[in-house]
This record gives sequence, C-alpha cells and structure tokens, in this order.
Amino acid sequence: MMKKNSSRVEGDDGGNAIVRVKPLGAGGGGVERSGIGMVDGQAALRYQSAENFGDGGGGRIDIVAGNVSGKTFNYMNHVIPPETDNEKLYNFFLPRRIDAFMDGYNVNLMAYGQTGTGKTHTMFGTPGIMERAGRGDYGTSVHKDYGIFPRALLEIFARYKKLSSQPSDKKYILTAHSIELSMMLGNQDMLNKKSGNPKLGNMMGRATQYGVCIDRVSKPARMFGMEELILESDKDLFRFFSGISERCTLGTGLNQYSSRSHCFVVLNLYCYDSNNDTISTSRFQFVDLAGSEKMKDAHGDSDYRNSGASVQGMLVNYSLTMLGCAVRDLLTSRKSKKKFSFRTYLFDLVMLLSQSLTGEALTAVFVCVSQAPANSATTFNALQFGKLFGKLTLRKKKVKAIPYNKIFNETKKLLLAAQKALKNNPPAAYRVQREGQVIDGSQRLEIFKRLKGGLQSNGGGGGMK
Repeated sequence: MMKKNSSRVEGDDGGNAIVRVKPLGAGGGGVERSGIGMVDGQAALRYQSAENFGDGGGGRIDIVAGNVSGKTFNYMNHVIPPETDNEKLYNFFLPRRIDAFMDGYNVNLMAYGQTGTGKTHTMFGTPGIMERAGRGDYGTSVHKDYGIFPRALLEIFARYKKLSSQPSDKKYILTAHSIELSMMLGNQDMLNKKSGNPKLGNMMGRATQYGVCIDRVSKPARMFGMEELILESDKDLFRFFSGISERCTLGTGLNQYSSRSHCFVVLNLYCYDSNNDTISTSRFQFVDLAGSEKMKDAHGDSDYRNSGASVQGMLVNYSLTMLGCAVRDLLTSRKSKKKFSFRTYLFDLVMLLSQSLTGEALTAVFVCVSQAPANSATTFNALQFGKLFGKLTLRKKKVKAIPYNKIFNETKKLLLAAQKALKNNPPAAYRVQREGQVIDGSQRLEIFKRLKGGLQSNGGGGGMK
C-alpha cells in the first residue's frame, strides 16, 4: 500500500506528495452521485499504489473522464487506495511525526481537496464522531471511526503524562487550541464561538472581528486571542473534542457536511529545562483546509455578489490560490536565488503554513480526490496542487530554546502595553486586537510560571481565558 522511497533525503518519507482516493459510494452528495453504480478503480480514475512500484515507492493516477480525460500524474510518493482506512494511514505516517513533536520539532499535517473527498474524514473521522467523543462515550480508547487527529492526541497525551510523571530536570505542559480562519465571517475560537457583536460596527466582515488575530512577527507566525487549553485530565480531552465538533459546516452543492473555512487544530508542547533555564515550544498543526472546488459547483452560481456564502467561497478559493502561488514563488526564488517573503501574501493561511513550505516543519499533505466522473476537472486541479507541493523539500529544524527571563519579560511587556492601550478606548479595529493580546499574554505568563514553579491546577478544565 505505502512504501518508503530510499532515494529521498534521509528522514523524508514522502509526506509532501500523498494522494488519497475516496471510495465510491462513501457519501458526499451533489456531483458525487455521478459515481453511483460504478466500482472503485473503474470510474473517473485509474490508480496504482506504491506497492506496484517496488521499494522505491511511487504511484500513478490516470484521469479517464471529462474534459481532462487522458491526463496522467506520477509525481506522488504515495497513492492511498480506497480500501485503506484511517488506522493504517495513521500507523504509517504519524509515529515518526509524533516522535519529532515530542523531541522538539514543529509538525504540520494538511488535508487538501474538493469538498466531499474525505478531508474531514481523514483528519477527524466520521460525521458526529467528535461530538460523541466530547461526551466521553469512548473514554480515552481509540475508536475505529477516529481520524488521525484524535488518534494522535490520545497517543501524545499518554506520552506527555508519562514524561511528566518521571523525575527529570525538564518540566512539560501540553496545550491545545482550535480556530477557524475566515476573512469574512471572522476567525473563530472553536472552544468559545461568538456571534455578531453590534459594538464592533465596521469590524463586521473582517477576519479579526472576534479578536483572534495573527502575529506575523513571531517565527513561526502564530495566532493569538483564543483560549489555549492546558491538557491535564481526561475531561480536558473531552472538552476539546466537543469544541472541534462545533466546526462550522455551511452546506454547499457538493456536500451536506461541507465547510467554507480553514480549520487549524494545534497542540503546543512547552518544555522548561532547569539546567540552562530555557523554554522551548514545539507545535503540531492539524489543518482541515476548506474545499478547493469552483464557486459554481459549491453554490450554484459563479457570481460572488449573489449571496454571502458565495462571497465567503470566493475568499476561500483566493486563499488557496495564494497558498499555491506562495509555493510556486518560493520554488522559483530558490532557483534564481532571489529574495522571498511570506509577508507578500495577504492571507493568514500562508503565514501559518510557512514552515511547511520552507521545509523547517515535518509535513504531510493529504490530497484527497474523488473518483466520480462529474468531479474529474476538480480532481485534476487538486492533483496539480499536489504536484506543485510535492516539489518542496524537507529541511526540518529543531525549535530553539529561549532563555526563560527573555521570553517571560518580552511577554509581560506586550501584555502591559496592550492593557495600557485599552485604557485609551481605541477604535474597534485596534481594541479587539489589544483584547486578544491581553488574553494571549495572560495565558502564556501563567504557563511560564507553572513550568518554572511547578504549579499545579486544581483538577481538570485547564483553560486560561
């Protein structure tokens, strides 16, 4: 099914070039119905997985339907056939990435593709599974319907608890947050979702309207203003699962469970080393990207002015276009040895994934594709993106440790500056960002104090908002 390519750079398992083929008849609605009555491997795609290419890995997909019939792709390191379930996918790709995260490296996992091709299924599992997990129906056992994120979180949490229980000069804190990126609807903290606030006035329709903003100065760029939940007990896990279940799923013409925003689920592992009085923070991002289909397919109309959903769809498509442009421009700059800056691109999405593009973060991108004939053109576009992304190379770097006093004092300085600015009653656009900085600074200072002082909270519910 999936084999390692011995010709790649050491430590690279081909994670930048993975294609997952969705089973026919697995739901999705809309044009996915064009595959009714067909069988896997005999609809719009002909695919060969890595096992047919020997130990060198590889794969091939031929499109045999629609205007793009006859197009062939063989760039991929792994073609995941329909019969491969999430357990096998997890067992092949996640162990080394979890090891890297626990050892101080940043990791990004992404699911890319048309709505209804299995992105959310790959990342989280079957519809409703996170809601049931949030109720505690499955405890801390791995359910067969889990996607790669809940499986990874349970493994990481177990390893974190084991680390924390052992005598050591290092102390750890594991946190989690989850956000939806939306330029029009506003970036949302999924643990504390908000609705329109009339006090914001002309802030409505802006990404920062709820105070969840991006810090472009940090390396890597990071979001702030949302709750960062300290994971200390099973109840904390359940609460986090419940928050993910609230993911906005505005229906489109392609899938009744579609989402038109990008979802980032993020784990942070803070490590304080008492030997040299430093803090290091490794980050694991699980990214369920919004659907990459055309507006007409998703909303029944190519004119974005006809509905708010269409406007949101246009912005989503543009953000994905900018991600592709960033990859292309980065590859070109490396050949020409010209300067390149991620700040050129307007969208938070590009900044948050910048380490995947530079290769500093250990990455896996799952390009999810449909076999339904009516989806052949969009499948072609998704495979084109995967081909482009697959040209990126791994150059992973371990997170640098920062002196405790330096990071503590810098965070405190920013917190005090934000609190002072709020006393001057700034305009809405600045107020919401300053409020987000206060939330972020307060949470981070509490984490730093716990790390160095060994403070313990009273039971579960480790949120610090």
